[in-house]
Amino acid sequence: MSLGERISQLRAKAGMSQDALAERLEVSRQSVSKWETDASVPELEKLVKLSELFDVTLDELVRGITPEKSGTEPEEEVAGPVAEISAGAEAPEPAPSQPYWTGKRVAGAVLLTMGGLILVALTLLGGFGTGLFLSLAFFTCGTIFLKCPKRPGMWSAWAVYIFLHVSLSALFGVSSTLVLTPLLPWYANVLPLSEMTWQLIISGAILAALLVMTGWTLWSFRGTPFPRTWKNILTAAVLWAARIALAQIIGRLVLPALVTAGPGAWTYALLTPAMALDNLGCDLLTAAAVVTTVKLLAKRRP
Repeated sequence: MSLGERISQLRAKAGMSQDALAERLEVSRQSVSKWETDASVPELEKLVKLSELFDVTLDELVRGITPEKSGTEPEEEVAGPVAEISAGAEAPEPAPSQPYWTGKRVAGAVLLTMGGLILVALTLLGGFGTGLFLSLAFFTCGTIFLKCPKRPGMWSAWAVYIFLHVSLSALFGVSSTLVLTPLLPWYANVLPLSEMTWQLIISGAILAALLVMTGWTLWSFRGTPFPRTWKNILTAAVLWAARIALAQIIGRLVLPALVTAGPGAWTYALLTPAMALDNLGCDLLTAAAVVTTVKLLAKRRP
């Protein structure tokens, strides 16, 4: 059995995907794939991390010698790059085989181009501010696809969610919790339900999007360890405390002041973006708190 086959076998035994293993070792998934197909050989540092991660000795990983076979011949003769690494030599870095214009870079270039076209078109029509605002999401997502090697699609989706949430909250005064108005006394006291049909519909859509994005994030990070250390437990507790505190500020201070001021008051122009940012902060804190809590409570693999 070759080194690559042993890595593949140990990874499968640990229940890890190539993406999860790559993240643990801080390498790309393509590197893990090349190791498992014997197209390249891990460096000594990565071999040590692999042995620690799979709880095997270097001899067992590199040469296939288990503790029970310590007095016997190795499973197979080791030669070439593997033998050099066993002796402490570092394997040469394989030349990159992927073209520069990958799918992610193409998507990033397309998004940046679309953002530029929107900005130029609306500026020529006399609406530079509107053009800049509408093109901001394209510029952000395009930059993410160009610069973020891992999960660019998910982070771009979060960027779009943030953009839409702030926009809808500022325009219509909605939030992901507005749909829960009957359960929140401070909302019921200042906002009549009979006049909030469209607000409740938009609020429900925002809440559904938040649930989808949180689930997507949790699934994406399923292979990332989050041990039950005091530091991580404190992190989750702080996130939940911040979420509850911010919700109280919105419900008991900002929202009543916004309704009392009315659209014609100058304070309304200041309170509306504050309300939008506070609502967005609640959503992001909720997602972060849920993901960290679920990860903490997840069953640890032996």
